[in-house]
Amino acid sequence: MTKSQQNLTRTLTYFIRIPGIFLCIIIVFSTTLLSQNHNYSEKLSALLDSTQKSYGSSDMLVNGAVYFPEHRQASGSPYLFSDDFIQGTVFTDGLTFDDCELSYNIVTQQLIMLATMPNGARLPIQLDNTLVDSFLLYDYLFVNTNKLNIKINTPFALAIQQGQNQWVLSYTKQFINQYNQNTPHGKFSNASRSLYYSDNKQLVRIKSRKAFIKLSPEIKKELSQYFSKKRIKIKSASPEQLAHLIEFLHTQTKLQYD
Repeated sequence: MTKSQQNLTRTLTYFIRIPGIFLCIIIVFSTTLLSQNHNYSEKLSALLDSTQKSYGSSDMLVNGAVYFPEHRQASGSPYLFSDDFIQGTVFTDGLTFDDCELSYNIVTQQLIMLATMPNGARLPIQLDNTLVDSFLLYDYLFVNTNKLNIKINTPFALAIQQGQNQWVLSYTKQFINQYNQNTPHGKFSNASRSLYYSDNKQLVRIKSRKAFIKLSPEIKKELSQYFSKKRIKIKSASPEQLAHLIEFLHTQTKLQYD
């Protein structure tokens, strides 16, 4: 038995213990075992028609475990942007899959896709983070941090700028196990984010205006004026505002050395 078959068997053994989805899993895995030469041009919903599948000669495995959210009765939300699934795009192994229905759980750091099973059922599927190169939500590009060679505490980060100089935002939430009359089942925190800069030599977390200016002290005056004029705060600036700020930084730095 190949490693792929062993993985499939373990996944099947696990899911047939879950009441209510036994029949779905049998149908799904029957389809899986007959689709080793699956055409990569199929839609992602077709590619993820099982809880775990092997793709052709590349033997690419996608972790398709059915997603079960934790703390469903807790106040607040574990997701970024919306509790609803958002139409987005997934990029993996040089392939682009449009019109995916996605949700990003930033408590557990899981990318979830609403997939259509071969029997017509729609199930939330937890994608394997290691196999997702990047994904788009609301036109924001989230990149696998391993691909960026950036070691931070989230598997994905919103890319503000890529290249030799990289700027990214990471997002997290926490489940707060405080139980009282207002939150009898606990609650989720508000989203927090961190801005990082990397030039392949150093990785710096930028927490404040002062920390940002410290990166280019030779243009301290210009940057200070920009912050004041635009009334920008690092902690609350939108990704678009940060992108304009970074563009200004590069422009002024270039002028300084021309």
